[in-house]
Amino acid sequence: MIQSKKRHEVLGCLASVVRAYGDFFVDGSSLMKRIDNDTNAIVENISEMKKVSLALEKDLEKRHSLISSGKINFSISFDMHQHLHKSIFKINYQY
Repeated sequence: MIQSKKRHEVLGCLASVVRAYGDFFVDGSSLMKRIDNDTNAIVENISEMKKVSLALEKDLEKRHSLISSGKINFSISFDMHQHLHKSIFKINYQY
């Protein structure tokens, strides 16, 4: 007898929970729509960074192959007397 009298309260609580989940979903969906442009900009920036990184890697591979083949000579000089607390390195490339 008590169960049948309280059934509407249980169903009311269940309806409140379902409504709360629905509101939560709607809020999350609208938030995702607002940040969609920012997310796309981040993805484009990452793509551009990847292109720059690949270009740099190819350039470094080219330089490495030129140095190891002997086509480029370089020397490194170290001047410790110029500054007592700062070391100066000089790198000279010759093609």
